[in-house]
Amino acid sequence: MKEFAELWEKLERSHVEERKVDLLVSYLKGEKDQDVSSALHLLLGRKVKRFCSSLELKSWGAEAAGVPLWLVEDSCEATGDIAEAVAMLLSDGEGECPSLSELLKKLRELEKGPRRKDFVVSLWSKLSRTERYLLNKVMGGGIKPGIEYSTLLRATALAFGRSKLSVAMALATEWDPIAENIHNLLERCRTEIEEIAFCLASPLDHPLPLLGQPEDWQIEWHWNGKRVQLIKGKLHDLVWSRHGEVVIHSSLELVDVLHSVPSGTVLDGMLIESEMKGQALFMAIDIPMLRGEDLRQYALAVRREKLERCREIITSSHFDISPRLSVETWEEVERLRRGARAVRAEGVIIKRLDSLYHSDRIPGAWWKVRGDPLTANVILMYLQRGERGAPATYTFGVWRGEELVPIAKTALGLSSEERREVDELVKLHSRERFGPVRTVEPLFVFEIGFRDVMASKRHKAGVVLRSPQILTRRRESLPSEATTLEELNELIRS
Repeated sequence: MKEFAELWEKLERSHVEERKVDLLVSYLKGEKDQDVSSALHLLLGRKVKRFCSSLELKSWGAEAAGVPLWLVEDSCEATGDIAEAVAMLLSDGEGECPSLSELLKKLRELEKGPRRKDFVVSLWSKLSRTERYLLNKVMGGGIKPGIEYSTLLRATALAFGRSKLSVAMALATEWDPIAENIHNLLERCRTEIEEIAFCLASPLDHPLPLLGQPEDWQIEWHWNGKRVQLIKGKLHDLVWSRHGEVVIHSSLELVDVLHSVPSGTVLDGMLIESEMKGQALFMAIDIPMLRGEDLRQYALAVRREKLERCREIITSSHFDISPRLSVETWEEVERLRRGARAVRAEGVIIKRLDSLYHSDRIPGAWWKVRGDPLTANVILMYLQRGERGAPATYTFGVWRGEELVPIAKTALGLSSEERREVDELVKLHSRERFGPVRTVEPLFVFEIGFRDVMASKRHKAGVVLRSPQILTRRRESLPSEATTLEELNELIRS
């Protein structure tokens, strides 16, 4: 537990990815196999069975600190986090504490037993503040990791000398954080498939005519979806995203596509929503490997020809190939860019016909040109304080008749000074408080930008904004002049 808490503190203080990777690699190499499995389980944000309720945690904390319960509750409101408030109220202790896997095992053994409180209070007296905080989080069902999945994936691959592909397959499975041996888990998911880095497009930062003649380029839609590689191996099939997330388990459509993909093939594409609502479509954009032959050093024109031939082999209705857009002038490309939303695309991709399938971004090979961002005037509804110093997030809404419905939640776009100004407004015009969340009087209008708006049955408004970002506060606008839900639905229909 002590080593995991030290790792957690170092990760919180580090803002450079390379440093985080180094810290994770050092920890994963140095800990016992069972502790590594437990740590990865928690760092992935996986849940464990809840050991106690919020009220029990506050009551036990009040008794251990010798303070009234109302003081603990006030502290919880001030910090916005019960686990942190209780950890702060207690004094640091000294003593031998269990390892991470031993702790999880003990919590499971004592679950719902009469000795739960005595065990926790005794353990608190031996722990540091960070150790108490993590223990409280785990007892509440799990921790919220402060690192990107891609960082954890890369560090695990480096620590154990495995490919990111095999590690991604391992991390995507369900395992017991107490009983599972990390080496056994990785061995079960060993794959013969070669890892091929994604070829990425660079944002175009100069006028289109400077690219030369349009006939030297292949123009495609920049599809609005998730970038993935579809991999058909001899022993394993895999679909994973650019950030290492395994997505095949959540898509029956991808399983259907894989049935007719030749063995030893890697297809690069976008996972988008098909015209049949609720179903996914794999839109292929390149083919870095075909039947075991590495095509990365072939020119795009050659790879495209081989990709087109796959249409005769892959018969699934959930498979398609991104069409080449016929243009003769850069003015036509600009018109396509402006009209990209009509085909549910973000813009256009411009690829040199002689370009190779490079790893990562190679300026001059592939360019992406996004369409103009969409904007809406929205009303600030809620502020939620971040945990342990993280920035606050803001929830914005639009009018549905006389009711405000939330349509976006973001922490992006405001400077530090603007954040302080908004936070002061929220303090003066708060209606209610629910832990870290404050309800705000519907007085303040903001302009937000977003890439797209999509229908969503999971959200109260029935729509969701893609990549929302705060642009500015509309000081001169009245709340009654804010965007309506009908106007957003019109954008979907247009």
